[in-house]
Formats: sequence, C-alpha cells, structure tokens
Amino acid sequence: MTGGSESLPLRVMSKSTYFAVGPATPCQPGSTIGNFTITLNCDGNDSDGSSSYEPVPDTDLAVGDQYYVQTVDNVFTIFNKADGSVVEGPDLLTTFWNGFHNKSCLTAGSGDDFIIRYDKAAARWVAALPIFGDSQGKYWLCLAVSTSSDPTGSYYRYSILETGPTHPIWDYPKLGVWSDAYYVGFNLISPKPAYLGPQACALDRTSMLQGLVPAPMQCFARSGTTDSFMLPSDVAGGPAPSSGEPAFFLDIAHSSTGKHGQLNLWQFHVDFTNAQNSTFAGPTELAVNSFNEGSGYVAEPDKGLLNSRSDRLMVPLAWRRTADGTEHLLVDDAIVSGSATTEQWFDITNPYTTPTVAQQGTLVPDTHDSFWMGSLNMDQDGNIALGFSNSGTKIDPGILFTGRLYTDPANTMEAIEPVIAGIGYQSPSDLEWGDHSIMAVDPSDDCTFWYSNEYYAAANTNTALWSTRVIAFKFNSCP
Repeated sequence: MTGGSESLPLRVMSKSTYFAVGPATPCQPGSTIGNFTITLNCDGNDSDGSSSYEPVPDTDLAVGDQYYVQTVDNVFTIFNKADGSVVEGPDLLTTFWNGFHNKSCLTAGSGDDFIIRYDKAAARWVAALPIFGDSQGKYWLCLAVSTSSDPTGSYYRYSILETGPTHPIWDYPKLGVWSDAYYVGFNLISPKPAYLGPQACALDRTSMLQGLVPAPMQCFARSGTTDSFMLPSDVAGGPAPSSGEPAFFLDIAHSSTGKHGQLNLWQFHVDFTNAQNSTFAGPTELAVNSFNEGSGYVAEPDKGLLNSRSDRLMVPLAWRRTADGTEHLLVDDAIVSGSATTEQWFDITNPYTTPTVAQQGTLVPDTHDSFWMGSLNMDQDGNIALGFSNSGTKIDPGILFTGRLYTDPANTMEAIEPVIAGIGYQSPSDLEWGDHSIMAVDPSDDCTFWYSNEYYAAANTNTALWSTRVIAFKFNSCP
C-alpha cells in the first residue's frame, strides 16, 4: 500500500460537464405519511443526457453530522442536510486524489462502483475507487479518509496495487465500516474475463485514520463459481461492536437450479500485527425459506428488461446492537415470486454467538409491478426501513419505501409509500439499472433514514437522461 503521510485538501481541479444537480423535479415539502415523517425529498445528481456513460448511475450516499454526499457514475456532490442545498459539486470523483502521487487514481471512469461511507465512530468520510487498468495495465484500489467530519476538508490518500498471480480485477467492491478495520468484499474477475470467485479483505483502519502508512491489506478468497459475492458488515449506528468481535460477511448459497434455501455467514478476525493470526471462519449455514432468483430481469412499459441483480445480496449488510443487547444483521435481495420480481429481507440476530434468522419477509407487488434494487437499515429503536425501485409493463420505473416498527408483527412490513414516481424509462432497454441503491442512518439522531436511488424525471427521449432522488424520513416514535 502506498500513501499516508500527506494530508491534502479537496481541491476541485475539474468540474463534471456531464452531470447537473437537481431539482429536475422540485424538492417536495416535509410531510407525514403513516408512521413516517419525511423531512427532505429532493433530486440529487442528474445526468444532462450528454454523458457517454451507460445509464447505470450506481447511486451511493453517506450522511454525516451536517452534510450528505451522493455519488453517481464518476461524480459526487456534497449537500447541506438541512435543506438539500449544494455545498460542493458535481465534481469528478478523482477530486479526492488530486495532488496524490499515484496518478493512476486520477483515471476517471476506469473503475466501477465508487464508494462513499461515513465512519460514525470516528466522524470521518471514507471514499474508495477501483481502477480497472491504468496506462500500464495495472489494477488499483484507491482510498481516501478525511481528517475531520468536514467532507470539503483534507484527506489522507492511499492506493493498493493488485499483485496476484493472475492479476484479476477487483470488481463490484463493497465496503463496511467496523471497529478494527474497513472491510471490503470483491468479485475477482480475470482479464479474459471470467469469474474467479469472491474475496473478503481487511484494511488497517487505525493507521488510515491517523494518516500513517497502514499494514498490508489482508484477504481471503473463495475460488469457484458456486460461491457468490460476500457482503461485509457495516455498523448502522449506536454502540460499537465489542472489542475483538469479528466482522461478518454474508452470501447466498447458490445452486444449479436457481432455487435457494440457505445463507452463508462468515466471521473475519484480522490481526494487522501478525497476519498469521487472522482467520476467516465459516460458513455457518443459515436455513431460510426457499426462494428463486429467477431470470434476474424486470419489465418496463416498452417491454424492455432491466437487470435486477437478483444473484447477490444488496448493500448494506447493516449491523446494530439494540438497547436489549441483541445484535442484528439486516440485508435484502431481489427474488421471483409468482410472475413478478420482488424484494425479500432478512433479520439475523446474534451473528457472533448464536446466529438465527429471526425474521424473513417478502413484499407483495401490485399487478403489473415488480420491486427490486432495494436497501434497508435499522434505527436505534430497532425499527427497519426499506427503499427500492418499482417498474412494470404499465409502470415507469420509480422509487418506493416501506418499513416496520419493532413492535409490528414479525416478518411483516407496513404500507408501501412513494418517494417519487418515474415518468420515463430506458428506451431502448439497456438492461442495466445500476448495481445498488443505498439506505443509511443519520448519526446525528440515530433515527432518520436517508435513501437514494434513480428514476427518470422526464418522458424518455435519451436513455442517458436519468435522475436520482434523495429522501430523509424517520418513524414518528423514534426519539
């Protein structure tokens, strides 16, 4: 790993010329719907339609004490939490590495799935970007950790060179914040390309927060196409994991039939002083109700198809310890139920000691409708919120959300509510609808959920003319 001694400001050297910030559709006023209070519902980063990038914004979002940061494709924007106003952006994501000695981190657009997270315990922002081959054909993971809670301030920069014997691509990276490390899950893809299997890695959080050169990244790989992507645990808020508690990774146990009835839970204990002491234990097999990932596609009004990413679990794998001492892991994915694609979700309790699937629920779409591209999280009371996309042969892709109070009947969600309705769709169908959406919990009150996803704000004449939405809401009962 390189970098670490320098603390560089977030110097904006080049604005994005392909993206604008809403409102393509104006912000909606705060309101109360059912058991929810909505405090903000505004457009985020929107494409102006001139981008040469495929219409896959890969929407990500993190929220801090005063700001939230949203990313799409190869840009980010910093917003004020109070009213959704723009503080900085839209800027090229490589801005995080402006002035960094490794110029490969300035290779805009060469990577996939730019990640932004807020380390709540340290009050720091963490950014990560994979580089899929620089000018010399090398593969990198570039990282930036802020020196304060101000996302417009300075950052420590790092880069990791992929040195494996087959030189695989670190594809589809997903990052989880934990007490002892930043954990990352990858798909390893050979340059041919071919899927080699998933990999779980740990980064030296303690050193990176101090701007020191960290210990080498430690990784465990699973070979073979029967192993699916392993998602790392991410602290939702509240009490931190116990000292010495390992991070968790979760994946779907795949079968040749496409039908599944098992999740695999792994425990990653890392020792940066002596790598020989690090372990990746598992899997613990968790039986769940049988489900079918199906074809992996959902319909649009023009009868085109969109990729539901139903072969993998969706971010985050949210971890929380509630007031009664129970530890939870929350996660969702898309499955086929009848003739529709829909969202299912899991609540796994006490993953460290006695892992149990305490809840498993499946949403029921309306006629001609499908639900997919979801994300869920849990607030300090143990209430759960789930956001997702909806689409169908008679419905333009839009954004919905739902949730459940911890007192609601087990395995159920409350009424589904709108975030914003789409009034356009991809035509011709481009298959891709991003890799994920994101649900985060506000560290200021540990109650407010922040959700971001994509939609079309205008009748479609240009497939690249998509928009994104950001909504902040909470359960009325959360203090």
